[in-house]
Amino acid sequence: HYQKPAEDANTGAITRDGGTTWQPVNVGGYRSGVAFGGGIVVAVGSHGVSYSADMGQTWKPLVSEGYHAVALTMDGDGWAVGAAGRIARIRR
Repeated sequence: HYQKPAEDANTGAITRDGGTTWQPVNVGGYRSGVAFGGGIVVAVGSHGVSYSADMGQTWKPLVSEGYHAVALTMDGDGWAVGAAGRIARIRR
């Protein structure tokens, strides 16, 4: 929920059946962008960045700085962008 960015209970969801059913997961707070590449998933938001190496089942914090958008290559490298011109390079 964007008005409760630090709340981390059930902030994401995963599906194993093409979207028929969904299971809640704790991503680490509100996240406004997500990208997949190189076997990892990276999620960014105003209160930090989280990543998952198991297709979104479990999440670990990466940094506490906020970012608004993220993109990854098929190899898992990429970029995140945030407020005030903040740019971060992501390397798998």
